[in-house]
Amino acid sequence: MTPEITAHTRDDARSSTRARLLAAARDQLAAGGASAVSTRAAARTAGVVSSAVFRHFPTREALLTALTHEAISALNAHVGAATCGDDGPDAWRRAAVALRDWALAHPHEFHLLVGTPVPGALQAIDTTPTLLTLAEPFLDAVRTARPAPVPAPVAQDMAELQREHPFTPPAALALALGGLAQVIGLLLLELRGYDQGLLDRPDGFYAAVVEQQISALAFR
Repeated sequence: MTPEITAHTRDDARSSTRARLLAAARDQLAAGGASAVSTRAAARTAGVVSSAVFRHFPTREALLTALTHEAISALNAHVGAATCGDDGPDAWRRAAVALRDWALAHPHEFHLLVGTPVPGALQAIDTTPTLLTLAEPFLDAVRTARPAPVPAPVAQDMAELQREHPFTPPAALALALGGLAQVIGLLLLELRGYDQGLLDRPDGFYAAVVEQQISALAFR
């Protein structure tokens, strides 16, 4: 066997082991949330000796960090596919609906992204790019929005975003981030059951809030 084939085989084995460990950890997360994730338990489920797991994930926090990166990629792909790079009110509406659908289907992953931070895990992730990755479909949707101006300090805060979205008004970018924060908050209330006894139809309330956002964005 040539050295090239040997190296390729080793790389395949490492990739396979990592994938099995992540799959086991994903099952733990789905069953009991972040507190249920354990490197040793993942190793047992994946059929990996405990000494080998630490070559891939030296700590539990590193394993949770990898799960977080997976979740943000999956959520962004799901919302991005729903909007297909379109803009306008329909794109905003589709992005909001897709966000809710994904959150309800993957509640533990959603909590991992936007819920209570896991000590030691999220520190390994630069949260600004993570937020902007999640916000991108919403930012794309507001290219034709023309909302009322926002205070100068808020517009200044949007300056960096405007370099990436030069034809989008600062007010639209600000409302996009604020709208995203609003629907995330509603979803956390729904997933944690805090809206029980208050809202009989959380889906209808969510849809009404999204329509209010669309009205405030004043799309052309």
